[in-house]
Amino acid sequence: MTHGSISMRDSNMTDRIRGVSSGDGGGTAGNSSGNGGNNGGVGPRLGHRLLKTVFVEYGDASFTFVKPRASEDAYLGLLGPILRAEVGDTMKVVFRNRARVSVTVHPHGLRYTKANEGSPYADGSTLQDKLDDRVAPGQAYNYTWLVPERSGPGPRDASSVMWLYHGHFKETADTNAGMVGAIIITAKGMARSADDPRPRDVERELVVLMAVFDEGASANFKANLQRVDPWVIYNASAIETLRRDSEFKVRCLQNPRICHYSCNNRVIITNWILGTIFGSS
Repeated sequence: MTHGSISMRDSNMTDRIRGVSSGDGGGTAGNSSGNGGNNGGVGPRLGHRLLKTVFVEYGDASFTFVKPRASEDAYLGLLGPILRAEVGDTMKVVFRNRARVSVTVHPHGLRYTKANEGSPYADGSTLQDKLDDRVAPGQAYNYTWLVPERSGPGPRDASSVMWLYHGHFKETADTNAGMVGAIIITAKGMARSADDPRPRDVERELVVLMAVFDEGASANFKANLQRVDPWVIYNASAIETLRRDSEFKVRCLQNPRICHYSCNNRVIITNWILGTIFGSS
């Protein structure tokens, strides 16, 4: 059985989504204060520091200290902690929401009951089975996921495969906000030990995100706008005009990547996630 404690929290990410006609390049163009730009009053642009909401691993279920990320995982950036298991395991995730928005945790590739799916939709299930569908700020939920044989490597795969986990309360908004991470499943009998589900025949793994983040579709869109212009979120027509602006939409798109490499004496690409997995425009 594998067990972990993860939480959502808001974090800043430096980037360059700037107003093309801003006089100082600082991220505003024709804002409501009248200072900046000559773009016809489209309104404020997002600044070059963005608020992201990410998964963070804690040392235990008390959530009193963040578990330091291993040096070999420092490259993961905004990706959540890598969740690991061996075929036949049961994964238990203790989740606490410390972000400003409601969220869930939804896994791909694993087996779960309706009460552990982390994906809300109208399916006629009971209220008890919907408690996993929305974890409000400050609340916690325990998810239990099973790892059957079909979740692990197939006959022609290497010793491990990768799946995705992500926020799914509002899937497009959550994933564009940064709520995403990887699950790596090791074949039965190939784990390093009972306490270490990493594949024993692999020296080094790399997980890289392959997707397009659309900051205009992020759960933090209005929060990021407000950091540039505190009053714009109260002007619905200004926000709508901004959303329709083609230049702004292009500048909202960010391009990380996701795949899973297992490195031994050679590099093996064991899994690709292709397509528009974040519902970006």
